[in-house]
Amino acid sequence: MSKGKTITSFAGRIAKYGLTPKDVHGDILLVGKKQVLYLGSLGKKPSFYPPRFLRAAGVEDIKRWIGTPDGVFKKKPEIAEHHKPPKALSENLIASFDELFRKHSKEDDPAQKKKYSDDIGALFHKNRKEVRAVAKSYIYGNSASYANWRPLLDWHLRDFKFPIWLFGTVVVENGAVLELDEGYNILAGDTLVIEEGGTIRSGRAFNIDFRNLGRTL
Repeated sequence: MSKGKTITSFAGRIAKYGLTPKDVHGDILLVGKKQVLYLGSLGKKPSFYPPRFLRAAGVEDIKRWIGTPDGVFKKKPEIAEHHKPPKALSENLIASFDELFRKHSKEDDPAQKKKYSDDIGALFHKNRKEVRAVAKSYIYGNSASYANWRPLLDWHLRDFKFPIWLFGTVVVENGAVLELDEGYNILAGDTLVIEEGGTIRSGRAFNIDFRNLGRTL
């Protein structure tokens, strides 16, 4: 596949990451037979390619990069039931956060503003499991159901970084392993081919985003 053809075919797909075809690591990543190739961002061992990093401005960026589009739930609203938080959400909790955010935004005194920031951090730490559950539901579920939580989720997820590896084509041959570390990884490109006996593995859940997916026998 020529680089020019690759650029034309998947430029629109990767635009959601704020990237262009000029950002590809390479036109093709070939993991040859019985080869183990490692991609990682945590520095535990050398990565075959260094990652590019996506930096989130808030929860909507993360939903766009790895989440489920809300349009899915308009067609099948029952699917949203599978992405609800494990327990009922506390309206008193979000009201407390909203009040702190309001005070912080209106405060001009640096010392008092810092106090409000510390109070927000302390309240988050105390309720972090619930906030993270809501974040997961917002990203993978119907975000409209959690719209009033968005200021808090934006605060929680601001500057969150995702490593991304971007190629025109990725081929994992028979007996080969493409290994990703346990970070929040995105592997993206135009075409992914995994031959029989080829494997992609990771230390945790990761996102694969290719226009064409194939498996050869």
